[in-house]
Amino acid sequence: MLQRFGLIPTKSRAVLPGDVFGRLRVVATGQIPGTYRYKAICECECGSEAKAVRFDSLKSGGISSCGCLRLEKTSTHHMSKSAHYHRWRHMMDRCYMESCPAYPNYGGRGIKVCPEWHDVANFIGGLPDGYKPWLEIDRIDNDGDYEPGNVRWANRSQNADNRRSARALTYDGRTQSLKRWSEETGINAGTLWERISILGWDDAKALTTAPLTSHERMAKAHETRWAGHINKAAPTPRPPLKRFPVDGVMLTIKELSVRTDITEKLLRKRLIERGWPVERAIKQ
Repeated sequence: MLQRFGLIPTKSRAVLPGDVFGRLRVVATGQIPGTYRYKAICECECGSEAKAVRFDSLKSGGISSCGCLRLEKTSTHHMSKSAHYHRWRHMMDRCYMESCPAYPNYGGRGIKVCPEWHDVANFIGGLPDGYKPWLEIDRIDNDGDYEPGNVRWANRSQNADNRRSARALTYDGRTQSLKRWSEETGINAGTLWERISILGWDDAKALTTAPLTSHERMAKAHETRWAGHINKAAPTPRPPLKRFPVDGVMLTIKELSVRTDITEKLLRKRLIERGWPVERAIKQ
């Protein structure tokens, strides 16, 4: 097969047989003789003849089919003005175009579009009844393909509830999304999520415990904020100033210094450190 495309065997492992890129599946790899250009021989999902595609084009998402995908998008099917054309276009991109941001959650985990709906006209003709402009296409089985019998019309809230990431709670024999329980119980969805995911409450306790009032929340926050806090010890009060009797009047050292013109430092040394009587201490 390599000779047919003018290639020789390669040791490069950047792309390997069995790898899938969009609608293309790699069956062999090789390189152009005398160059460092590598190509993969790919078979397309549509069943067309195998073709050689450069490694970099596959890995970048520049080529993801034999050309059938582009043909489907550009063919004159007179459906581009239909209200459902962009739904079909986005559905195909999510399932087959690796460069699409949503691809990992659709084509990346094996979600496909049934062959019949690769034709936009068949897709539009096979949609269920009950369409309204504000509704979206939703798969009933979130792990199933886009195919007749597995799609329904749903509003944005219902569509979000059916996502794998939507948290479901079970109580009293019923299982609903966290948002649905919030609407039914009147408990904020953020409060329910915190009870389940952070506090580790079981579903029944989370759904039946009345929420705290604003006053209770503030008191609890204050308690949490100061839990384990130890108040600093009160400073030891300063002792009252010592006074000494002079001529029948009790004077402090500072007042004695003003009266006698002896420095406070010297008076303190005489009276406090040496214990002299006042009469002796105030003599020059």
